[in-house]
Amino acid sequence: MRTDRHILPRPCSSTTRGGINAFDLSDELIVSYSLLKREVLDFNGLCSGLGVSIVSRGNMLSVVGSEHDKRRLITTVIRKQQGDAMLSIDDLRGYFGDDMVRPILSVINRNTIEVGIYINDFARLNLALHIAIAVSRVRNGNALPDESGGLGAISASIQAGPVAKAIADEIEGTFKVILNASDYNQILMLAESHVHASSAEPRHAGSDATQRQMDDLEDIMRQVKECYYLDFTSREFLVPVSLHVTNLLMRLEHGIHVDNPIKETFRDSSPFLYDIASYVIGEVLARNGMSDVTADDNELTFLVMYLALELQRQQQDDGMTRVLFYFPSYSGIETGLAEKIRVRFSDQAKVVGRVSSEGDIEAGTYDVLITFVGLERPVSGRVVRISPVPTQRDWGRMGVAITQV
Repeated sequence: MRTDRHILPRPCSSTTRGGINAFDLSDELIVSYSLLKREVLDFNGLCSGLGVSIVSRGNMLSVVGSEHDKRRLITTVIRKQQGDAMLSIDDLRGYFGDDMVRPILSVINRNTIEVGIYINDFARLNLALHIAIAVSRVRNGNALPDESGGLGAISASIQAGPVAKAIADEIEGTFKVILNASDYNQILMLAESHVHASSAEPRHAGSDATQRQMDDLEDIMRQVKECYYLDFTSREFLVPVSLHVTNLLMRLEHGIHVDNPIKETFRDSSPFLYDIASYVIGEVLARNGMSDVTADDNELTFLVMYLALELQRQQQDDGMTRVLFYFPSYSGIETGLAEKIRVRFSDQAKVVGRVSSEGDIEAGTYDVLITFVGLERPVSGRVVRISPVPTQRDWGRMGVAITQV
């Protein structure tokens, strides 16, 4: 069926609660009535496995299915239109309009990037897509069934972090919508399954669930080392991947789809790493009692990307400057500051850690020590003291010290 992206999120002008007039819809889509009927039949064939169908009663067409399945249908149609292309911000604007997309991205960015929490571009746009679908459906009076005893209990079971909750709360306030427990928890769950902390901030890895994933992953990677002769046991790798695995399990458990448009390229160019990723995810699922669940190529390729980046990091480490942060706890500012510096110099420096006490600074473990407080005793290596809010001069001095080493 023809699905013009500018029509898809906006109901036909002749839409009523009882459906859409077929003649009016054929005029709006500029197709004949007979062609429209054939397209409806084809559409129902394509959607037979989604639990949704278009039903014709007289001249009225209506979509029959649960609200959950209808939202899944919208996602499926959009992804089919994209083909192998990555969903872009312009694509989102075309589907939902700038008035919806801009505030959603602003909420996501404000609660992730701007505070030093990591979310990759794929996950950010995928999260924005799902939130836009949920908000547009709720605005049109199509809420999920309010199952306070079912979906409403999810927030307690997944131990949703403050970032996910902040996104859900802001979405509700920004769009002036009242979300029932099911819709609120869907957004909460989507945010929680797409966002994780940076590897530069180990305090986020302290939950029991994440620590268990860390232990399991470390054991699995030791087996990988024995079988494939590649070492993926470094903390720099295990921390972000364990967080990713926790989110992966949540997505698989609740049927949340993440799109990775470069999956075919990675599968063709990295078959060896793809094989390792398949083994690792298989082991992870088995250890979490989910052996009957299958991770698709999108999820596998994300892990392949982590593996490839870790191998690249290992190759580059010998020529990179080792940086240690001495940032005492100071109103939480140290978290975002460490991440901003790490990102700024990611191609030149390797962050070896962050300490909050001068007594934890170990000689010989770093080349450059960056701090925003004075030191009571001399230390080895280069020391760069900066402001908690770095100036251009601070960035320059850090760059010079890292480059000279």
